Amino acid sequence: MTNGVVSIVIDGEVQFKLVAGCNGFRTDVLARDLMHLLGGPLLRSDLYTAAKDIGFGCKDCLVVQDRDGDLYLGDEDLSPLYRLHFREPEFNPRWECGLVAEIRVIEHQVLDVR
Repeated sequence: MTNGVVSIVIDGEVQFKLVAGCNGFRTDVLARDLMHLLGGPLLRSDLYTAAKDIGFGCKDCLVVQDRDGDLYLGDEDLSPLYRLHFREPEFNPRWECGLVAEIRVIEHQVLDVR
């Protein structure tokens, strides 16, 4: 079991955070796959599917967050740490101390070319 966090930061703000309690070692593969989605509309459900397709997390531990809510299909209640620390791209809400074995932060800038 390896915890993993992949955060998507656009223009300096966390827009999405994907947290897994197992198979977190797949953060590199997931980050690479998510990079291809940048520039278009991003939905929690699409990010959840991308994570699930490569085996990042499972039904009971995979959480995909954005500013408006969480996509989680497990049976347990999510810890309040998920919402409390959403804006911290490197914080692992699965642990009170926030430590995580594997983390990738995808930084993206949207260029305004008016």
